[in-house]
Amino acid sequence: VFPGLLKFFQRWLQADADRDGLPEWQHELQTGYGYWPTFGGVQPWADNTDMHTVESPDLLAYLLSEAISLQAIASTLQEAAHEQQLGTSIRTIQAALDSLWNGERYVYRDRDTHTTAPRQTVLKEGRGDQAHILAIRLDPPGRLNLRIQGGVNHTPRFKLEIKGLDLNGQEIQVSADQNAFIWQQNRGVHTTEAVFSQVDVVRFDGLSRVYSVDIHTPDTTRLDLNALLPLWAVLLPDAHQEAIIDLLRAQFVRPNGVTMCAASDPAFDPSNAAGCGGIWPFWLNLIGEGLIEAGRLDLAADLLQRLLRVQVEVLRQHKHFSEFYHSDQAVGLGTPGHLGGSVPVNLLLRVLGVRIISTGKVWTGGTYAWSGPVSVRQHGVEVQRSADGTTVTFPSGYEVQLPADAEWQAVIDPKPKPTPTIKAVRPRSITPTHTTES
Repeated sequence: VFPGLLKFFQRWLQADADRDGLPEWQHELQTGYGYWPTFGGVQPWADNTDMHTVESPDLLAYLLSEAISLQAIASTLQEAAHEQQLGTSIRTIQAALDSLWNGERYVYRDRDTHTTAPRQTVLKEGRGDQAHILAIRLDPPGRLNLRIQGGVNHTPRFKLEIKGLDLNGQEIQVSADQNAFIWQQNRGVHTTEAVFSQVDVVRFDGLSRVYSVDIHTPDTTRLDLNALLPLWAVLLPDAHQEAIIDLLRAQFVRPNGVTMCAASDPAFDPSNAAGCGGIWPFWLNLIGEGLIEAGRLDLAADLLQRLLRVQVEVLRQHKHFSEFYHSDQAVGLGTPGHLGGSVPVNLLLRVLGVRIISTGKVWTGGTYAWSGPVSVRQHGVEVQRSADGTTVTFPSGYEVQLPADAEWQAVIDPKPKPTPTIKAVRPRSITPTHTTES
């Protein structure tokens, strides 16, 4: 298994266009969420930047966590060469992640210029059938996001030509056609590979007057949850952890949990319908685990209880979970019954301080941060925890009581009952049974 995991990890490192140690996502959908304000596909409220042109802190956080786990596996397997190699990868990724720290938070930056900059408007609602003589200087230089809109729901055929100066002040001419754009209904978007320090002329050959054109540089300053995900990767400086937690509490915590972009972002929408937002259990789970590793079990418990309240209410009303939830109201959204909208069980058990291994072994203890008493049952074992202490009752009848301040520890039944075997259940055939009349 280990060789395959290592190859998979190394494959992600190869997607590094400028070979600077910061690999890039190749598509926004690889992140599992398609509504980040900086990217957002062809959404009219988003910036529409192609994600493969940006270096992003969330990918580095995932890779750092993976490298740490793989190094631990290599150590257990006594694979000294791989352990050393992964140690080098860890240091490289840590340095790369640190380069995305702007003194206050982790940020996106352009893949080639390594700058983080707000949007610069180049053209607003220009006519599609006209050549646009612009002679606009860009400071700092940047690539261009182009948005075409209008007409009916079909893809127009055209040739695009952009003339200007490149990053080094040399003349540059870029050509593309409709196939370089991402289209949805009557709107198409495209991010140039080239970086411009000046834009002189933009011309669309074949685009009619019913289309309008907007052009701007990518806005890499917008704040979303990816700026917080390095918290999950661990091995962060204490000052960075504290700053992330402060940012989380100020911009992302909502009545139902952690939302996907800062509440101050102009595209924030608590329903995720016309902007970025909503509560998605997967990302709340990541932030919760990061808070636990940072020693903030209290905040992880608070976020989880916010999520559980809305999940319980949606389950009570509709008899199912939902794909995600409204940030502020007790409303389930997205696909009904979606697995991704269920309770994050691993985070729940970590917060409660309970891990039932078998009929004869339990891990429990540590700080109790839940708001009231709880009971967890599995394998016939029951663990009761409260601010007064912990009681473990095994199916054999053996019972252990621990004080409220007991450390995380293994509790073992000296004479455990055997773990019940689970019989394999053959799935029922869904093939219709046909009878033949004689």
